[in-house]
Amino acid sequence: MKIIADMSGDYADGVPAHLKLEQFSEESEEEILFYGYNSVENLELQEQYSSYKRKVLLNLWTPCDYMNEGDKFKRNALKQPEFFDEIYTICPYTIDWLKNSHGDKRYRYIFHPFDGSYAPTDFEKDSEVCYFGGVHGRNHWDMVEVMMEFNHRLISMNNNPFVTHHNVPHRTKLDLVAKTKISLCSNILPLEDIHLKAITQYPEWDENEAFNNIRKYAAPQYKCRAAEAAFCKSLLMVKRDEWNLIEHYFVPDEEFIYYENKKDLKEKISHVLKNYDDYSEMIEKAYLRSFDYTSKPLVDIIKSKKEWSYLNV
Repeated sequence: MKIIADMSGDYADGVPAHLKLEQFSEESEEEILFYGYNSVENLELQEQYSSYKRKVLLNLWTPCDYMNEGDKFKRNALKQPEFFDEIYTICPYTIDWLKNSHGDKRYRYIFHPFDGSYAPTDFEKDSEVCYFGGVHGRNHWDMVEVMMEFNHRLISMNNNPFVTHHNVPHRTKLDLVAKTKISLCSNILPLEDIHLKAITQYPEWDENEAFNNIRKYAAPQYKCRAAEAAFCKSLLMVKRDEWNLIEHYFVPDEEFIYYENKKDLKEKISHVLKNYDDYSEMIEKAYLRSFDYTSKPLVDIIKSKKEWSYLNV
């Protein structure tokens, strides 16, 4: 399978920019895998490979594509992937909705990968708790407010007064996480009115379980920073939500810890810090599990034409 990318629509230092899937590309005149956000809009690139019998898209952004009114060609998210024969994507609820409500059988479930080719070597902890990623909604701000009561790191491409490490290189980020005892994660997309307007224009939108809580301005999306944190041997602490996609990837109470709210988060951080050695087995289990979510296993699944068998916990 030949693998190509158009990363022009992705963050320069976001996770997809570091996947390096092309290293697994093989010469083929029949099978091709596209990835990168703008690969759905690059009609010139699509035309170049239009004769291929198996044209696959790796979509790592669902359900975000349903939160805007369309692309520069005035195509909405239902129309954008018409070129492709198969679409591997990360939102199981959107897949079920597209299959059952729209009769589109091209969709396959896949995990959100991280590269995994660079592994930190220094795991000596000099910080207590960190969060890395954007700070956009209430869940993020709750984490930040609690973190500030501890020796913390806030690593982000966003620039706000509370960020301790702004827009650092990918490897530097991993090194910082590896030297932090606890990593926080929330797998909820914060929504605004403009997103609700876009979502509700789609036929049968309310049959998509990802959108069953949009009136509370929330939708699910697994963040691969969870696997990155586990890979860096930082104890994973995750906000519990009504979808809990994290359980498709890691086992609760064995490989990560849930927290419920700000009060619970503060108490659990304090408890873990006082008893950190007791969590060494949990950290090691999550670390070993994280290797399942690197680039190569993802490519192997797609090449084999299979669907990801997520954890059934």
